[in-house]
Amino acid sequence: MAILAIIKDISIKVNVLAIFYIVFVARTLTLRMLYNNFFINFRQE
Repeated sequence: MAILAIIKDISIKVNVLAIFYIVFVARTLTLRMLYNNFFINFRQE
């Protein structure tokens, strides 16, 4: 039973880390897209 509890704890931590990583990557890509769009619009003016 102790082994199952440890595995469950590790899997929860991995899931939390995966969620944080996905959020971080999504935010980085979104900021990069906004940054690129801003520069493209700025040059066209």
